[in-house]
Amino acid sequence: VSHELRTPVTAVLSAAETLELTLGKDPAAAKRFLTIITRNASRLQRLIEDLLDLSRIESGRIQIKAEPVDLAAIVKLVVATMQPKVAEKQQQLSVEMDAAASHVVGDHDKLAQVLTNYVSNAHKYTQAGGAIRIEVGVEGDHARIAVIDNGHGIAPEDQERLFTRFYRVDSELTREVGGTGLGLSIVKQLVELQGGATGVVSALGTGSTFWFTVPLQADAPAESRAAEPSAVAPVAPAPVAAAETVQAGAHPTTILVVEDDPDVVRLIARHLQKAGYVVREAHSAEDALAAVAAAPPDLITLDLNLPAMQGDELARRLHADPLTSDIPIIVVSALAEDPALMNLGAYVLPKPIDQQALVGAVAQMLHGPERGPVLVIEDDADVRRLLEAALTAAGLEVVLAADGESGLARAGEQAPSLVLLDLYLPGMDGFAVLRALKEAEATANVPVIVISGNPEVKTTARARVLSLGAADLVAKPFEMDKLVQEIRLFLQA
Repeated sequence: VSHELRTPVTAVLSAAETLELTLGKDPAAAKRFLTIITRNASRLQRLIEDLLDLSRIESGRIQIKAEPVDLAAIVKLVVATMQPKVAEKQQQLSVEMDAAASHVVGDHDKLAQVLTNYVSNAHKYTQAGGAIRIEVGVEGDHARIAVIDNGHGIAPEDQERLFTRFYRVDSELTREVGGTGLGLSIVKQLVELQGGATGVVSALGTGSTFWFTVPLQADAPAESRAAEPSAVAPVAPAPVAAAETVQAGAHPTTILVVEDDPDVVRLIARHLQKAGYVVREAHSAEDALAAVAAAPPDLITLDLNLPAMQGDELARRLHADPLTSDIPIIVVSALAEDPALMNLGAYVLPKPIDQQALVGAVAQMLHGPERGPVLVIEDDADVRRLLEAALTAAGLEVVLAADGESGLARAGEQAPSLVLLDLYLPGMDGFAVLRALKEAEATANVPVIVISGNPEVKTTARARVLSLGAADLVAKPFEMDKLVQEIRLFLQA
């Protein structure tokens, strides 16, 4: 464990020291060192989370539910979550689901964690353009879930030890991909705690099959038990990765980027995804019309200089169609000063693209200017600054408070649209602040997202804050893009 911790810490500290020397002198080198810091900080985060999971399991403090679970819904959730990463490598992800295996007994979140681990590993260890398949069927009185890939495969001597802690196959690919060596050990224990089993079948050069089982419901609906196996069509790679947060019952804000230059598409997509939006792309007016007909977006960014049909003609067609006339359009063009653009009924942004201007325009077009600020109540100054920077970059107004008392005062003064609340504050803690916010008439209906680094966030703390009226509880360390996406979902609702 000490080696696994010291290696990324050393990389972070060394890169930070070198970054300090290169700031303002060599932007390219500074960016490389920032990448090293981010990569190793993420590695540390994964290791800490895995160690905490392992500690809870081995101490008996982990709570495993045994309740009816819809396995098909879990598969759908994991596919939606993993699809952006799969699309980046142009891999095919498909599902074959036997309806008779849908109704199982277990813990929804833990089963999703297990399946996500399997699919994530398949994605990482399968070459670009490869194939990954999830197969769900019945095996006796259990459902059997298998993740099959056509990747590099695993030698027989390594297969025997894969599910033991800290074991990683010694290969160049494994060193490149990284990992903690704890994921499969945690998977094995989580599955066994739910009455199932795990295993792997693999051959070098042909790929791997990782499987686990979970008990079927004894009283599952008869029609599902009698159903014939059904296949779900392959999930095709998406051109631009969407934000990874999937929240039940919420509709992420989707933006269609219509632009024929791939570099500009990537730039706009990156800005919008960092702001928490889901991005789709179209490289021509014809592609855009087809995309809108298939699934109307919440907003369109539009380049004017498109092949074949020009962007201004596309805007006129969309405005003339009653089914699409309400979709807001932002024209992103080097010809922003052209008076003729005023007749398009679109918001116009000039090229080169400014991130804050773009995100601010999107926020204004979608939500209007009347929305209140996001109130951040957090005692750690560094976390406050990071949250302020990320939310401001996402086009949101931000108000800060360093403790519970000042946070309540700001809430009374500023009429926030959402509150980000640290749970463990000096003096008045987050529980008391949350209770006060929900008791006050002015803030009773304001969504509150609680953030905390306490290990109890996955157990007792979550239940307590949700019972007090919190919208969600997010564990530290969190991924900023995912948090911004979640904030967007609540603001949209």
